[in-house]
Amino acid sequence: MPRFVFSTADTTFAAGQDLRSLLGGKGAGLVDMHRLGLPVPPAFVISTEAFHSWLALRDLGFLKDELDRHIGVLEAQLERTLGGADRPLIVSVRSGAPVSMPGMMDTILNLGLNRKTVKGLAREWTPEAADQAYARLRHSYEAIVGAKLPEDPRAQLLGAIAAVFASWDSERARTYRARGGISHKLGTAATVQAMVFGTAPGFSGTGVMFTRHPSTGAAEVMGDWLADAQGEDVVAGTHQTEPLEALAQASPVLWQELVDIAARLELHQRDMCDIEFTIESGKLWVLQYRRGKRSPQSAVRIAVEMAQDARFAISPREAVERVLPDDLAALLAERRADTGSAPVATGLGASPGVASGKACFSVDSALDKADAGEPVILVRPETSPDDIPGMDVAEGILTSTGGLVSHAAIVAREWRKPAVVGTSALVFDGDVVTVGGEVIREGDEITIDGATGHVYLGSVAGASAEADSHVCRLIEWAREIAGTEGEDPVETLRMAHARIAAEKGEHA
Repeated sequence: MPRFVFSTADTTFAAGQDLRSLLGGKGAGLVDMHRLGLPVPPAFVISTEAFHSWLALRDLGFLKDELDRHIGVLEAQLERTLGGADRPLIVSVRSGAPVSMPGMMDTILNLGLNRKTVKGLAREWTPEAADQAYARLRHSYEAIVGAKLPEDPRAQLLGAIAAVFASWDSERARTYRARGGISHKLGTAATVQAMVFGTAPGFSGTGVMFTRHPSTGAAEVMGDWLADAQGEDVVAGTHQTEPLEALAQASPVLWQELVDIAARLELHQRDMCDIEFTIESGKLWVLQYRRGKRSPQSAVRIAVEMAQDARFAISPREAVERVLPDDLAALLAERRADTGSAPVATGLGASPGVASGKACFSVDSALDKADAGEPVILVRPETSPDDIPGMDVAEGILTSTGGLVSHAAIVAREWRKPAVVGTSALVFDGDVVTVGGEVIREGDEITIDGATGHVYLGSVAGASAEADSHVCRLIEWAREIAGTEGEDPVETLRMAHARIAAEKGEHA
């Protein structure tokens, strides 16, 4: 019998084995963190091979025995029971493709709650907090699965797994893959993980940390934190988050523990990491880590500075290899807004660069104007994964809520699109937006500067950014590898990449 389900504590995997094709990026990261002894909630992963079997059968019956066995292991580890009246086991089901696709597929939290188990959770917490968690499950399950939440927790689990698998083929996921050149044939894994609650009694909350600044590349942690919340509240862009400094002030001990974990993971990965964490009643848990998405400026700076830091054992050749020629071209073409212009509002600069275009308040409007050849700025209260087609055609993205680690910000950086988020001065009122006493109507020209967070009325002139010391150093290394003194830095980097690829082929 083929094996489809794997514990993240599985000791049969070889050290250094690349598990992403089998377990997806999320599952492979959990195995990694478990080996490092980090505080990770127990979990198991339903493999990409299971996804392909489900795709052929459109039925999960073949997983039943393995799921029951692994649920039993979680129950024994945590001394909880799925569907139990006392100390119920509550789990999440999360997608996890071999290639990171932030926010493009579905996640369902709080599975296992029903009319009986919510009473057991209420005895551990408070009735209000337990009811809130149950209400969130009912809403998300019905929205994602498209069916009423079953009372049977095992039926909930099967419905959630099928929905996560089905979300691989959603319009937003297909758009994202097409844009990134990711194969539609890869499929996704699904991770079933014991819930830890950022809404539990005591000091609780959730957040996302980047081990370096994803926009600038500066060697400083950056991220968002939200007390008394669950993870989707931070990354969905629906809540106004706080910077991580708020956590540092609220709990210096937990903050230092998180910073130490971040440093370990960055050194282990030899790259900038994106870490999702939850604090439940004063205990820190790490839910996920992956290579962090970054802007072109950040890609160059991180590659150069890590090559100059002996701890990472990264050669100049590897640093050159890490920077895509298209990223360098985008960085050198990046503009800064004319500082003589007065902004009408300021939000959080989430992805650098200047973009001007027609304000569009819906995806359909953005698609229509883009089809007509007009540059557009997608302006939304917040962005959801369903806005991906509009983000794809927009020159830039502007939101009134959300933080620097929201999915909108992460995708904008990856796609090299200027973005300003958390612009609280924007007030949406029907078919107009008011800001600073001014009115923006659908189709009005606006400009955003994703480095400063400034928002301008009309089209604002911009100046090209000059190459900084990190770009100059990278090009020096690229010239040495390519064996050329060429003046065009992007072409030089392409030549260096070609030389590296040829040498790898010779030694294959």
